[in-house]
Amino acid sequence: EFPKLLAPVDEYKVLQQIIQNILLVAIAAELGLLLLFHRTSAAIEVIIFVVARKMISPEVTALDLLICVAALVALIVVRFYYLPGRVK
Repeated sequence: EFPKLLAPVDEYKVLQQIIQNILLVAIAAELGLLLLFHRTSAAIEVIIFVVARKMISPEVTALDLLICVAALVALIVVRFYYLPGRVK
């Protein structure tokens, strides 16, 4: 059987998989920072990355997308306006 290197691929699925992998690495990094420094802003950032990764999946419905957008807006507002300290 021939290798699949020259087989046609769906560019959208490949791009989606790359973005999901990048967000998974970001989630792991933020989770490491959360466990290391115990910052509230790190916990909010982990949740932001998890919600953003959920929005990328192709099985997401319109209602799920609307809920994710509302959650992202709420989390960003909480992070910038209600957490103590300055956000850099």
